[in-house]
Formats: sequence, structure tokens, C-alpha cells
Amino acid sequence: MRFLLSDRCVQLVAEGPGWQHCSEHGSLHEATQLLAFLPQVPQQLYEESLHDLQRRLALERAA
Repeated sequence: MRFLLSDRCVQLVAEGPGWQHCSEHGSLHEATQLLAFLPQVPQQLYEESLHDLQRRLALERAA
């Protein structure tokens, strides 16, 4: 999972064996909501991705 953040949009890139997803969203909230509903993403991976994202955002704010 990757969340690519810019001033204008959030790009969600997710992939696994045999599948790939890429989409653009107006907000981080929209991107994480879509990720929650991708059938290929198990709940544990979704939660780990959100935890990593929150940690990354906290590091960027601290810098």
C-alpha cells in the first residue's frame, strides 16, 4: 500500500499477487475509505497500512 500525498490530491496505490489498484482522491479520508472496501485487502493489512500512514504523518509534522 502506498499513499502518495500532494497539495491537490491523494493517490492510493495497492497491489498484491494477481491484482493492482491505483486511484486518485480529494482527501486522505476518501482514500482510506476506499482501501477499506477493496476485497483483496484483508482487515489486518488495512489496519497495518493505516498505522504506518499515521506514523509517517506524525514524523512529517514533527519535522
